Amino acid sequence: MSSLEIKLADGEVYIMSGGKLKKRSPITAAQNTLDKTAIQSKIEALDFSNEMTKNAYLYRLQECKTESELNDLIEVIAVGEEQLYFIQNDLFQLLEKYIWRIQELHYLSLMRKKSLIEELITCELQDEMEELYLKAVVEEEVLKISHEL
Repeated sequence: MSSLEIKLADGEVYIMSGGKLKKRSPITAAQNTLDKTAIQSKIEALDFSNEMTKNAYLYRLQECKTESELNDLIEVIAVGEEQLYFIQNDLFQLLEKYIWRIQELHYLSLMRKKSLIEELITCELQDEMEELYLKAVVEEEVLKISHEL
């Protein structure tokens, strides 16, 4: 399977492979140049890693003495960023699914739906999203039963 690499003017690189367009991690782009300063700036610009992780990467970068160690670090960072991207993507899809499901509830008021969706957006974990959605379903059932009485 072949892939097409697209480099934008701002330096971002996208790869088209298997019919899917995927952003290449900036750290992978830094692999072509093993300049520690360039790698440091790429680490600081990572999209999905938090500050604590970036600091750990920067510490490890300063500890690297050989080209092999630099390549290993770059590979670890690239894999980590890719995994974080997939996690974020999965969470976004789950968020979207729950927003649609809350919108489809019939007995909850628009204000309550809005409130639940705003709460849902602040959730950072899948379990939090599921718990909030189940809360909405229970409220819907209670309102449905009280409406039927």
